[in-house]
Amino acid sequence: MEINELLEKGYKEYSPNAEFEVGVNRVFQKRFDDDFGKRYFITVRTFKPWTHPYTHEEFTSEPEFDIQLYSSNGHKPLNLKFFSGWSIDEVENYVSKIFNLHDLNGKHARMFDWYDTGDE
Repeated sequence: MEINELLEKGYKEYSPNAEFEVGVNRVFQKRFDDDFGKRYFITVRTFKPWTHPYTHEEFTSEPEFDIQLYSSNGHKPLNLKFFSGWSIDEVENYVSKIFNLHDLNGKHARMFDWYDTGDE
């Protein structure tokens, strides 16, 4: 994944929180909206190369993508983490499908429909 690809897709870069994001090199985030408000955010983290303590081989980790959705039943959070081979397009498409899931009876009630209409 290229950094330019994220920027072209509308992701904004933020400074990693050194206390909580150990080893994180860069953080990008994009807000997804629709006619009702904010749907969710996707956060992308890239990592600093690291050296194995015994073999001294240098490794580069793939980026991680995470999302937090809230259920329509009680505002219960669901955290998802995507890693090991996911592309940004695959993550965006998959999360959109999850957000738009219908309940088991086929009703058009979303399982995840937390919206924030405030300005942040």
